[in-house]
Amino acid sequence: MDKLLNLPYFGSVYHWAQLFRQGNNIIEAHGNYLRRTFRNRVVIMSANGPIALTVPVFSSNDAPYVQTRINYSTDWASEHLNAFRSAYNASPFYEFYEDDFAAIYQRNNVFLWQLNLDMMQLIAQLLQIELNVTFTAEYEKQPSQVVMALGTIAIICLLKV
Repeated sequence: MDKLLNLPYFGSVYHWAQLFRQGNNIIEAHGNYLRRTFRNRVVIMSANGPIALTVPVFSSNDAPYVQTRINYSTDWASEHLNAFRSAYNASPFYEFYEDDFAAIYQRNNVFLWQLNLDMMQLIAQLLQIELNVTFTAEYEKQPSQVVMALGTIAIICLLKV
C-alpha cells in the first residue's frame, strides 16, 4: 500500500504511525506550501497545558514547499529549545537527546523543507528505525495509485491525567 504524506515539523504520533506501517511512504515534495498546517507548527504538552510552537517563514500559498524560506528575524530556535527544555527536562533520557536536537537548530537551515527532513531523519535515527520513504518527482493534483492521502489531516490528542 502506498501512502502519500506531508513532511511536517516533528509530526504527530499518527503521522509517525503511518510511516512505520507496511507499504511505501511517499512524501509530497513538490506541492505548494499551505499556511495553517503542521509543516511549520507543533503543539507540545507542558505542566501548564499545551504550547503551540511555530517556525516563522517567508512564504505565500503559491510558493512551493521546498522553496519556503525560514524567517530568522526572531530567535525562534532558542524559544523552541527553551520550550522543549521546560516541558521535558524532567523526562527520562531527555538530557541524552537535547544536544542532537540543538545541533539541528544551530544549522540555521535556509528552507523549512530541509529543517523538517533533518528532524524526521534524527527522530528515526534515535528510534533506531530505518524509514522506507521516497519523494515525489512532481506535483500531481490527483495522485495515481495512492491508497491513503494524509497530508493536511491534523489530529491532536490532549490527554488529561
